[in-house]
Amino acid sequence: MEASTTPSEGQPPEREARTSRPATQPNPAAEARARPRWVPDAEAERCMLCKPSWRFRAVPGYRRHHCRCCGWVVCAACLPEGQTLQLDRWVTPKGVVQAGEHSEPQRVCTSCFEQAAAEAATRRARLEEELGSMTLRALHRKALQLGADKQKLDEEEDKAAVIALILELPLTN
Repeated sequence: MEASTTPSEGQPPEREARTSRPATQPNPAAEARARPRWVPDAEAERCMLCKPSWRFRAVPGYRRHHCRCCGWVVCAACLPEGQTLQLDRWVTPKGVVQAGEHSEPQRVCTSCFEQAAAEAATRRARLEEELGSMTLRALHRKALQLGADKQKLDEEEDKAAVIALILELPLTN
């Protein structure tokens, strides 16, 4: 008896084997995390991660889910209940990328669960390096552009303190 490719009621679908891709070929999931956007349901007939042979609309009552990290539409097997991460940025149903140091854990797909934390650490390290090379005046301008409190910023004359203040702000890229 062959395994069914459509999920039974209340059961997640079986995952189909993913083909490995050469190291030189782009990783669509990594690209989606780099430029997250909320994918409308109409743009995804299948799970964007495991790409099963069945379609969402072919299985009555089987819900689509959105990863809050990359914005992809995925099946329940690729976004298990309780699989969350503390993110430095996430995608909302309205498609707005938000960010913040102190956010609630967000529900994420398996690919993002495995890779997003390391990618966020890399983004933060690059930002710290970029900020470290800036003058105090340029840091003040950057902080104001990002929405820092002007009064609090005016009190800071130490470059390290201004960098720390910037790193606490919601960053959108």
